[in-house]
Amino acid sequence: MASKLDALAERQARTTRRQDEIIRLLGSGDEVEAKPSDPEEAAPEPEDMPLRQSHGFLTPTDDGSPVLNRLDTLGNAYDRLERNQTRAIADLKRRYEHQRASLDNVYARLGLNRDLKKPIQASVGGPFLPTSVNPVHKLGTDLAALADMAAEADDLRAGLSQIPVRSPLPGAQKTSGFGTRMDPFLGAPAFHSGVDLRAASGSTARATADGNVVTAGWTNGYGLMVEIRHSSGTSTRYGHLSSIGVREGQTVSAGDMIGRVGSTGRSTGPHLHYEVRVNGEPVNPDRFLAVGTTLASLN
Repeated sequence: MASKLDALAERQARTTRRQDEIIRLLGSGDEVEAKPSDPEEAAPEPEDMPLRQSHGFLTPTDDGSPVLNRLDTLGNAYDRLERNQTRAIADLKRRYEHQRASLDNVYARLGLNRDLKKPIQASVGGPFLPTSVNPVHKLGTDLAALADMAAEADDLRAGLSQIPVRSPLPGAQKTSGFGTRMDPFLGAPAFHSGVDLRAASGSTARATADGNVVTAGWTNGYGLMVEIRHSSGTSTRYGHLSSIGVREGQTVSAGDMIGRVGSTGRSTGPHLHYEVRVNGEPVNPDRFLAVGTTLASLN
């Protein structure tokens, strides 16, 4: 009896720790089925197993059910819970494998390096002893591997916070693309170094990645313009603003307001001229904006 009680107490502590970790990895709004949904399979709570002691010995409960049978029933309930946890871990593994593959694809499409190999830890060692194949031990091993996968996905996502893959004006209509076009003033072929996004005057223009403001003021044909320098040699420009909401040297985060849409400079009407540059050279912003949908689906 004492041995069974000790074993059940250990299982309870172990499954509770796993349950907490699974729920953390699932995130808010998701739950793991902690108990079978069938009432006949419900695990008895400790208070449902009253033990009374007579002359120093544990005896059957007052309702006539042998205590050992009740403990076996509780053990079976923990078996079911561990099976539920195994299924939850497998589902989470598929989710994070999909996220990691999708994020890897984003990096590849942008031509960015995503080397997240971790250095060998210093001052640790010891002989290699393979883990037990015991299903209970395997649950803990799988959960640890799952936590590593989740951390890697978070690292990849965090790395993209400084890459301009978001829209400066979500939902805005593109009125002019990147590349050669007919100049709206001269009617002659000319190179357009960004994309034009139509929006009402005064609409909020937002930073598309974390970075530092390097320009915030009047800049030739751009009119009022903000330029933000990001990581990996990328920078973004936001032209024809009616007003500027940041200053040079300021650090901004993705989604921060940097100004208001206008028609200053060489412009035929309210819109945002948006550029992405790599190592100072303009590139097609569509290449970066196209991955925004992929990222949104992973949140």
